[in-house]
Amino acid sequence: MAAIAFSACGEDPVRPGSSDPDPDPQPFALTVTESTDHAPLTLGLQVDASPAAEVTVDYWTEGEPRLRITSPAADAHALLLVRLLAERTYQYEVRAAFVGDSAYADTLAGEFTTDTLPDLLDAVTLTSTGASTPPLTMLELRQPTFQGFAAVDATGRVVWFHPTGGASWGWTRRANGNFVFLDTRDGLNEVTPAREPVASLAAAQGELIHHDVIATPQNTLYFMSRHQQSFEGIPWTGEIIWEWDPQDGAPLERWNSFDHLSPATDTTSRSHPGDWIHGNSLDLGPDGLVLLSSPFLNQVIAIEPDFSAIAWRLGGANATIATDSAGTFDFQHTAAQLAADRVLVFDNRGGREGPLEYSRALELEIDFDADTAREVWSFRAPNDNYAPIISGARRLANGNTMVTFGLRHDFRGSRGPIEVYEVDPAGTVVWHLVVDGPDLMYRATPFEAIADEVVVEAPAP
Repeated sequence: MAAIAFSACGEDPVRPGSSDPDPDPQPFALTVTESTDHAPLTLGLQVDASPAAEVTVDYWTEGEPRLRITSPAADAHALLLVRLLAERTYQYEVRAAFVGDSAYADTLAGEFTTDTLPDLLDAVTLTSTGASTPPLTMLELRQPTFQGFAAVDATGRVVWFHPTGGASWGWTRRANGNFVFLDTRDGLNEVTPAREPVASLAAAQGELIHHDVIATPQNTLYFMSRHQQSFEGIPWTGEIIWEWDPQDGAPLERWNSFDHLSPATDTTSRSHPGDWIHGNSLDLGPDGLVLLSSPFLNQVIAIEPDFSAIAWRLGGANATIATDSAGTFDFQHTAAQLAADRVLVFDNRGGREGPLEYSRALELEIDFDADTAREVWSFRAPNDNYAPIISGARRLANGNTMVTFGLRHDFRGSRGPIEVYEVDPAGTVVWHLVVDGPDLMYRATPFEAIADEVVVEAPAP
């Protein structure tokens, strides 16, 4: 830990916009203390003001956008400078607008240099072409190099990271700004942007928490765990969807696959007693439906918002909505409901052979009157990348799609490499990121900010 404190004080404050001293001055003081006792690639600032002040901090490094964080009027501000590049020198400016009978402002400035990346993360090579529309993308990296979550900026440079005890397996964001990470060893962990632990949830014995966690409008979390139950005298492993409020104790069971599906009829050749439907993603649709992706059934299951029943089953075994031949998907990941009649999946095409052996992002339009769905948009990588497992497709607010191919070349039959594309509706590539080092990358997910930072000024040309 390193800390530096500096301050300013006086009794002749000047009102903003005036060169004349306040005729009835009020003593003031402003103190800034730096601390690196936080997650790497962040700097903590403790700003103390007397009297209370509104605080704005701008920070920047050469050739990069100027970032800003703000804090409402208070006498103490715990601020975190984030989205920093490794081994760079940054300047910052703290501006305090004091409140009270006499309005006046003061400014202090500082400088700091960021650390190097840890060796295991530095061993991951990121090659970027273009710039992503979202300011940040979270990469979920797995061994043999770095194991955990790494946020990259629009040009593919690491600006924040969180190592995990096990393999990364999904994440989400709560309304309070905290991250919730899922990994194969430790289950669910809520942490602040400074990587300070807040809450955790380990799986019950034999019931692995896996594959996804999503935040709800109620600021709770939905997640899946494996659940074993006897069927015709044989133990089968299905799925339970749980709801958890990290501040309210134990999770509540919301949906059990054995209550709505049957191993006698709802199976494919992939299904077996040790792993029946193999849920691999959760999503909340615009109408409140909970979407569960089951790659073993080649099916997207839409569950009523109150979890009382299945609303519809798209594709695969015993579907209530059949797909046309072009829209048939196989071993899909990251199923998401874009609108009441639109679903986006990453179609791994894990059971395909020969010339059709490539993976793609696939958007389907559902005709609920005819109980059918058809392909309305798809994207396959220019190199016909084939990722038989993991990977994902995410629709962005501007209509573009971020598509992840998550396996290195020749890993489990993949064509590789590990790569991310942002493409527009016409399929034109806006951004391309190649990831070299891990065996696989579970997903890449766009997001807007690590903490409260905003871009206020682009770098000079």
